[in-house]
Amino acid sequence: APKVRSYTVKEVRDFAGEQVEITRKIEVGSKTDASLKAKAQTGGLGSLLDKLSKKKKVSTMDKSKSDWTNYKDEEGLEDELSQ
Repeated sequence: APKVRSYTVKEVRDFAGEQVEITRKIEVGSKTDASLKAKAQTGGLGSLLDKLSKKKKVSTMDKSKSDWTNYKDEEGLEDELSQ
């Protein structure tokens, strides 16, 4: 099977009043990849002000998913769990 190309995106989000870093793997060619590229192409002062004024929040589900993914990576459990 061909290997899927992906890259990692790190974002700082607000969760329960604290700043947390969320790491996501994005597959090249996916809808998320296209969305991120489209956002990167729109620029200008308005875009910058919009980014600065809004606090990005993370849901409990997304935070749990991120924590679980980080735990699997740290403990090397991905191979055991995929069997």
